[in-house]
Amino acid sequence: MKTAGHQASRAKQYPPGSFLGKLKDRGILGALATIVGSGWLVYEIVHFILVEHYHFPERLKDISIVSIVCVLLSILTWRWFRGEKKRRRVKWEYLLVPAFVLAGTLLNGSYLLHLRADNQGEPGRIAFHKVAWQDSVAVLPFINMSADPDQEYFCDGLTEELITKLSQIQDLKVPARTSTFVFKGENVDIRDVGEKLRVDNVLEGS
Repeated sequence: MKTAGHQASRAKQYPPGSFLGKLKDRGILGALATIVGSGWLVYEIVHFILVEHYHFPERLKDISIVSIVCVLLSILTWRWFRGEKKRRRVKWEYLLVPAFVLAGTLLNGSYLLHLRADNQGEPGRIAFHKVAWQDSVAVLPFINMSADPDQEYFCDGLTEELITKLSQIQDLKVPARTSTFVFKGENVDIRDVGEKLRVDNVLEGS
């Protein structure tokens, strides 16, 4: 009785002929959750690792979004029409899926054309290497000039907190802690640091 009641409850929740019932029967709800979750992970990797940390071009985020949307529309369209049990004169999945792929390819191609030559000025070359940031600042580890070695932790914490606060400014690019702390304890030229991190400004303190 409990099992029958449970099945009746689910049938009442998603009637076979309803729109939600069709989505469930054709596996669209599961596919949607999988693609959205995977797409979110891919975008996070592109945004925080490639762009924010390794300074890859911002266009990569646009390319990832277009690719994710293209895959999402293609898979959902294919599952929806292939799950149709009625006989059809036109199989729309064979028209729409290639159209989505073509549109995504053309749009991403236009983004790739904006990734031009590197600092050597080679025209037409697509640059996937690191690019300089505009409105950017790198915060070097603060120097402990006191006689107390325990103050080293305070200096590092102050540096990390400053990096965190500055990173919250949307229009300001700030290299991550792992990028700036490699210069800790080294006697380096500020100009060399700016060139290596590809930032316009370098902040140091003690």
